[in-house]
Amino acid sequence: MALSLGWRVFAPFPMSHCGVSLKAMRSSGLALSPWGRCPWRGTGSFSDPEMKAFLEENTEVTNRGSLTPEIQLRLLTPRCKFWWERADLWPHSNPYWAIYWPGGQALSRTRNVRERALKASLFSGASLTSQVNSGPEPAFLRYLLDNPDVVRGKSVLDLGSGCGATAIAAKMSGASRILANDIDPIAGMAITLNCELNQLNPLPILTKNILDLEPDKWDLVVLGDMFYDEDLADGLYQWLKNCFWTHRTRVLIGDPGRPQFSGHSIQHQLRKVVEYSLPEPTRRENNGLTTSTVWDFQP
Repeated sequence: MALSLGWRVFAPFPMSHCGVSLKAMRSSGLALSPWGRCPWRGTGSFSDPEMKAFLEENTEVTNRGSLTPEIQLRLLTPRCKFWWERADLWPHSNPYWAIYWPGGQALSRTRNVRERALKASLFSGASLTSQVNSGPEPAFLRYLLDNPDVVRGKSVLDLGSGCGATAIAAKMSGASRILANDIDPIAGMAITLNCELNQLNPLPILTKNILDLEPDKWDLVVLGDMFYDEDLADGLYQWLKNCFWTHRTRVLIGDPGRPQFSGHSIQHQLRKVVEYSLPEPTRRENNGLTTSTVWDFQP
């Protein structure tokens, strides 16, 4: 959110959360996590020409200021129109996919705090980017790119894929089978565009909340910066345990030190694999986060 960073269902109305306004959700006490109760609306099309044109016009191709300069991504940057616009002017579901979160950069190598804020806050007239923090996804990517044997010849599920950076890193590192999973079909389009940018064939994409389902068999599940909400963290913990005990799936988690992760009981079942210092631009955008860590989940 590497949540994620898009997490919501592709909706024709702006800034909705599964059809419920975020303001109403806050007043009702509902959880803001888009993974919590979002129903599946189908896989949709990841080649719609109008959506493709919209994303190409309103994102920037960049690989600067991250842990993974090898990978180019279409992201929301200060050069983009909607970086400065009011959030309610964004015409689609919240663009969690549009930021490279620090947790994912460590796994790939960590994501953005601007994207992170988007996940946790309301769209109430402030600028879009004041609500979208730069979270941690690139740590994951860096790790996979530096250690290709971790995924080479293996089946990999990228959970909460967002912009698809971790899935792309896994493909570059020789994974035999990859599924990029996110609940937002717009993220699916972004993943497809990012594959093209990196001279890869389109990856399989599933836009469905799979946390309520029995896990399929995977050699490796990777997730970056997904522990940003307490309810989601609890659900993830149970689902990941099920993956491990049912299929002996290895689980790698990228996180930049979110309180919901650092204070969760999962900490007793983690082994630190590697820690990365975040690049200065990511530090500035992430309100004091300075590192991103990859953890091996061992329940």
